[in-house]
Amino acid sequence: MVIVLRVVEEHDLPLLVARFPEGTPVNRHVERFAGQQVGDVTCLAAWDGNVPIGHVFVSWLGGRCQRTDKAEELGCAEIGDLDVVELARGQGIGCRLMEAAEELVRNKGLNTVGLSVAARNPKQNAARELYKKLNYSEAGYGEYTVTYSYMDLDGNTHHDEDQYVYLVKSIESG
Repeated sequence: MVIVLRVVEEHDLPLLVARFPEGTPVNRHVERFAGQQVGDVTCLAAWDGNVPIGHVFVSWLGGRCQRTDKAEELGCAEIGDLDVVELARGQGIGCRLMEAAEELVRNKGLNTVGLSVAARNPKQNAARELYKKLNYSEAGYGEYTVTYSYMDLDGNTHHDEDQYVYLVKSIESG
């Protein structure tokens, strides 16, 4: 398997939407690509041939798309929504996506990147281990609650909340 990581292009959207159908009425990849078109975010995807198997995005300073208040307070770029399909997990693809996202930040001349991770969700254990391996550390906010609403694929609105921790990493500009 030869995995290629690259910035998402418009012709990639139908494949990403089909593989990762989350987000209604607008799929999250379509929404983020619109943000990429105006410079708010950069979307990356991992591909096995023409099949998307993972994704992540970076939101930029001053952007209005997908940024948390913590990133604004810290004045950092922010990485979000790292996901690798279950069959491809454990093969280093998430690590490669994170490193590619960090390289984008470094190339913009920024020296800090942040991200939110669920504090106690057992489904996030692998993500927390990856961030630890990549030298992310707590930003000093402790655990905080995020409440959110989302619409499922059947059009039903759900309300939920989770505890998060904000992590940061200093990176050297290249």
